[in-house]
This record gives sequence, C-alpha cells and structure tokens, in this order.
Amino acid sequence: MSDSKSTASPALGGADQPRPNPLPDTMYESLRTFRLVHGLRWALMQFAARPFPMLVPGILILIISGIVLLVSRWLTPTSLSMHLTHDGDAWNLTFSYVPPPLDAQTIIVFVIGYIVTLTSSLMLQNATLSGSVKVAEGLPATVRRFVVPRNWNVMVNVTTILCVALIIGAFLFIVPALIALFFLQWAIVISLADENPTVWGSIRKSARIVRERPIASLLNILVIVALVVVGYLVFYVGIVVAGPIATLFLTYSYFSLENRHIVRAAPHVAAAAVAGTADAHTIDHPEVTSNA
Repeated sequence: MSDSKSTASPALGGADQPRPNPLPDTMYESLRTFRLVHGLRWALMQFAARPFPMLVPGILILIISGIVLLVSRWLTPTSLSMHLTHDGDAWNLTFSYVPPPLDAQTIIVFVIGYIVTLTSSLMLQNATLSGSVKVAEGLPATVRRFVVPRNWNVMVNVTTILCVALIIGAFLFIVPALIALFFLQWAIVISLADENPTVWGSIRKSARIVRERPIASLLNILVIVALVVVGYLVFYVGIVVAGPIATLFLTYSYFSLENRHIVRAAPHVAAAAVAGTADAHTIDHPEVTSNA
C-alpha cells in the first residue's frame, strides 16, 4: 500500500510556496511560536508509542558498519600481540600493533568501506526522517515507512549537495561549513514533506526560512545537535535512540514554522500502545501548530 499524504495536511503546491503571515523573529516570538518544549514532548511521545520501527534504521546502520569493519579487517589483516612479562618485582603487560601495509589493496578497501558506510548511514537517516514526516501526517509507524524514504531522487540530490557543501566548507576552515549547515538545515525535510518538491526549490526554501526565522532555526539546530551529542556520549549506542527523536523534533519544528497540521497520539494512547493495549496512532484530534 502506498504512503499517501494525510487529508489533514493542506495542499502545499510546491517546495517554495510562501508562508502566510510571517512574524517578526524576536526571541520572545520564537520561544512562543516555535514551541520547543512541545516539540520535544511530541517527539518523545511518538517514539514511546512505537519505538521498534524507529530503531530499525539505527540498528541496520550498526550492522552494516560492523560488517564493513570485519570485511576490511579480513582483507587488510593487522597484527596485534600481547606480552605478559615478569621482572622479579611486578608483572608487565604490553601490547604491540602492526598496521596493514599502505598498498593499493588497503587503500581500495578503505575507500570502498568508507563509501558504503557513509552512503548507507545517510540514506537510512533520511529514511528515518521520512518516516517521521509520515507519522506527523497521521500514518502509522511501520518498519517499511522508516526504511524506505519518499521522494527518493530529490532527497538524494539534496543530500548530495548538502554533503558537498559541508565538505568544501570544512576545507575552508570550518566556518563556511557551519554557515552551510545553518542555512540548509531544513532542505532535506522539505524534500520529504512538501508536495512536488524540487532540489533547488528545497534549498531556496530552507535558506528563506532561516532568513525569516533565524532565532527559531538556531534553536532547532542547537536542540538537534544536543540530542545527537548525548546519543554519542552514551557509548555510541545511544545514537540509535537519539537519532529518531532528533528527526521527529526536526519534523515537528518544520511543520510548526509552516503552519502545518501535526497529528499526534494523546498521552494516554501512547502509554496504552507501549503496554500493547491500543493502537499507537489512534487520534483524539489533530494538533495544529500556528504562528497566529
């Protein structure tokens, strides 16, 4: 069954349509209309309601990374030895490591492994974001919706442009990369959430949103970075949980700034879904975030 748009969402017409009644982006207005706490609560509620489909992409990333690591170690063997000696007074434990030779085979294996890991990670992360958009539109959270992204061609091209911009910016002493990340932070979610998106339309719309709502955009990216950092600090495995929550929050933020209807599960429905006694996507009423 195809993933159709929820009827609760108004037609958008294109990737770069103007938003009605933009507000001044003061700190007060951003904190009032951006609804940061509501966004975090909504993201946590949706994750608690149906965690398994949202965890699958992160688990797949870990599995693919592990396979690539094992294959690369098999094709480019290294030497690791451990020596335990006793000098009469104490025991001494020493390790010696011999890296693989820097030959053509090692370089090829490293490049292919890096490309496979990076590509699969980016695609699965974007698939998680696509699933978050579908959840916000009222579609049930399923594994397929969090593994197969919509608008594949546009999403891949937008992601490629973003990655190239970040790489070039990193070579230019980091600051240009941070600027590119700030202005393009909405581009991928636009390519997944809007009807009939285009590559450059998604990029232009992201830049326009940042220009109109710089404080809200800054708050958005700071929250997402904080979630990702916390995930990495919890023995890296925490990113499997922090990743879906961050994409859900990003989706909520975009829908909020665009006056889009956000379908939510009521708190008691989420609790019942965790207990296995109710459908996680039983909808009491649509939540409408508005800048009005």
